Amino acid sequence: MILFDKVLTVIPARGSSKRVPGKNIALVGGIPLIVHTFRQLKKTPLVKSTYVSSESQPILNLAREHGFNSILRPSVHSSDASSTEDVLLHALNETNTNNSFDWILTLPPTSPFRKPETLVKAVELVSQDHFPYDCVMAFNENRADFWHMSNNSLLRLFPNHPRRQQDRPPLYEENSAFYLTRISALIASRSVLGDQTCIYPLLIDKLEAFDINDEYDMTIASFIADANKVQ
Repeated sequence: MILFDKVLTVIPARGSSKRVPGKNIALVGGIPLIVHTFRQLKKTPLVKSTYVSSESQPILNLAREHGFNSILRPSVHSSDASSTEDVLLHALNETNTNNSFDWILTLPPTSPFRKPETLVKAVELVSQDHFPYDCVMAFNENRADFWHMSNNSLLRLFPNHPRRQQDRPPLYEENSAFYLTRISALIASRSVLGDQTCIYPLLIDKLEAFDINDEYDMTIASFIADANKVQ
């Protein structure tokens, strides 16, 4: 059985973004960025148990307008130094769920091209009997040639790898599109990853993995959204 009713979904949406002021409600493809996440969820059974956590009343009002539950986040969990884990643990306390959820799904609103079917697939994975992992998280393949600084000189991170990109073995990049974490592991480790030796990687493509961090990313995302008529 696919246990969607055992998954609590939290959208952490701070209003005081520094690099892109008002990022989470800035327009991407003609709609507020966070609404892309709302639309993704509305195509899944997860919509019934989703909460938006924010210190921003405009964001919380927008969540309610779209039929989502809201959690007013205190300032102590809304600074640049606040962790995602603090926000999730606060959400668990505020929802007063009486241990009715086994998993918590974290959906940063900065992934406008995330696919609903990816979220469903993640829940299907953790619904398996005796699923042994603490966290299912998104990765994408990366065949870039990475270098690092050593004694003021740049050195290849993997000097024996082939020079041609298509010949290099892939690396796997955490992209923060989603984290599906066993709640008991989150509480015990205070990490969205749970026990870091117990992670199931779910590979997604580069477009789905696109994450907005700055104005340049916003421009690219708007262009992609307009070109693909994201609905």
